Amino acid sequence: MSKNYAVVLAEGVERLFPVSMSSFIRTSQELHYFLASEIDANGTFFYMVLRESANLGIPTDFQLHIPHGYIRYILATKDEKLLGFF
Repeated sequence: MSKNYAVVLAEGVERLFPVSMSSFIRTSQELHYFLASEIDANGTFFYMVLRESANLGIPTDFQLHIPHGYIRYILATKDEKLLGFF
């Protein structure tokens, strides 16, 4: 089963990313999150593959590694509309 992951960032973390990353950070109901197609929480950093640029809707295969402390929680579902805050 293919899953979609909303990797919700801890409060204020979105400001730590450079402007060039802003197209990948989505915002809804005062939450900032990345939409990922793959994640791996094992290891020193949290690994994810970002599905697409939020602003452009362009498919991508962008890999990102961030500290675990940047993450508030993760939601996963087969249908991204079921995540509830799109």
